[in-house]
Amino acid sequence: MKDSVNIGLIGFGTIRSGVVETFNQNPDLINDKVQKDVKLKTIVDLDITTDRGVDADSYKLSTDVDDILDDPEIDIIAELMGS
Repeated sequence: MKDSVNIGLIGFGTIRSGVVETFNQNPDLINDKVQKDVKLKTIVDLDITTDRGVDADSYKLSTDVDDILDDPEIDIIAELMGS
């Protein structure tokens, strides 16, 4: 069994940036609750250049959803697109 969980996030608008902020501010709490090392690995959105007001430098940013779908290291995909 793996000791870590990698997450891919599809969508990076207002609500979605809150998810990223939660990962940035609470890594120990998240890891303790899941009892694994939980990592947000890749974020995909049509617009990855607009400042969302959160630090996303430690994540892979992409406009190609296949960067998540084809990544065998990603265990969970969270689709949070609006409209």
